[in-house]
Amino acid sequence: TKLPLDFKSVFLFGRLDGPLLTLEFAEITGVAVSFGYNYNLRTPQGSDIENFPLLSKEGPSTTTGNPLDMIIGNDPSSFSSWLTAQQDCYFFSIGLKADSFEIVTIEVALIFEIGGGNPKISLVGRATAILPPEATEGEKPPITFVYAELGLVATLDLSGSLIVEAQLSSNSYIMNPFCHLRGGFALCYWFGSSPYSGDGVFTIGGYHPAFKPPSYWPVPPPVGISWDLSDELHVGGEAFFAITPKVAMGGGRLYATFSAGPIYADFEAWASFLLNFKPFFLVAEIGISISVGIDIHIGLIHISFGGTIGADLYLQGPPFGGYVTVDFRIIHVTIHFGDSNSQPDPLTLEQFISAVRKAGLTDAPADGTIPPHPETDPGDASAKPDLVALVLSAGAATDAIKKYAVAGEIGRASCRERV
Repeated sequence: TKLPLDFKSVFLFGRLDGPLLTLEFAEITGVAVSFGYNYNLRTPQGSDIENFPLLSKEGPSTTTGNPLDMIIGNDPSSFSSWLTAQQDCYFFSIGLKADSFEIVTIEVALIFEIGGGNPKISLVGRATAILPPEATEGEKPPITFVYAELGLVATLDLSGSLIVEAQLSSNSYIMNPFCHLRGGFALCYWFGSSPYSGDGVFTIGGYHPAFKPPSYWPVPPPVGISWDLSDELHVGGEAFFAITPKVAMGGGRLYATFSAGPIYADFEAWASFLLNFKPFFLVAEIGISISVGIDIHIGLIHISFGGTIGADLYLQGPPFGGYVTVDFRIIHVTIHFGDSNSQPDPLTLEQFISAVRKAGLTDAPADGTIPPHPETDPGDASAKPDLVALVLSAGAATDAIKKYAVAGEIGRASCRERV
């Protein structure tokens, strides 16, 4: 946006390091304030909170001792990377840093923003936990069992959204620095004048692979662990859970890989479910796979021996049915059970509209009844409503496709819905 010739802006930042105040449960070791006039401060996401300058106690890595480097430097954690000149945009922040029991260190900043007629309140924080506590000077450092860094961003936009995100940093580990922790969660709700009013989501670790979230939903990384036990052996696992107004889902997997010279082996176990609320429909899967083998190279000759054994259970319903698949190298067996090809009962038109419409998308009454056509006299029996074709999708997508018939007084329609 082109700024006027007489445009003026002001940015102030101050920080005082301590220790400053000692309480029974914590020690305040730093405070900071900032103010921006005709400046917009970009709110971080969980993935880039490590570079947010209001939480950076030591400043950018390129700092040469000059405080201006924190403001006009080229480092990702300098204020120049986070501030944008903008007319009629103001913000104020206050932050502090505290240590508790020498185990947890918390840095937090509370930010008030006014600009474009949409006031926002944001809470940005970072917590670092180490267990057992770090050794004091002169003592032998203990073996660290847990080291975790968690960044959190909570933003309340008074125009219609509440978004809370948190994510573990790449420095987190448990038991061993090579045993990395990862993952995040998100809690979102849209209200008021937001175009997504009435929508919301809570997720830990992301979503089902077959579910495609809307573009405005955050996508946190799976909650998991990755451990290099040695040069030959690697183990790990990950999990996710999410619930929305229309679906719920969860799952996880464990895996291990081994490779020593020509010998290799792999193990994987997984489970997941995807539940659609209206109409009620469940898709679940659980399986296991084990592979072993040997690769021999003699000059230009390559000899490989190996095999894989696995089993997979797939379930869907109601009415419930599914199949079991067993793999053993070249043998592939699939056993079907239950009712795997039936369709749910057709929805009435009122049930269909209630199930798929979003709040604010239509002015249909809450009881699901359909208002009369604006150009039609309700008392005129000869009046015919216009023919309206709607293509709607709801729920989640998987490889299983179901067809739902919708019956109503003004006609019939069918909807292919991936669930």
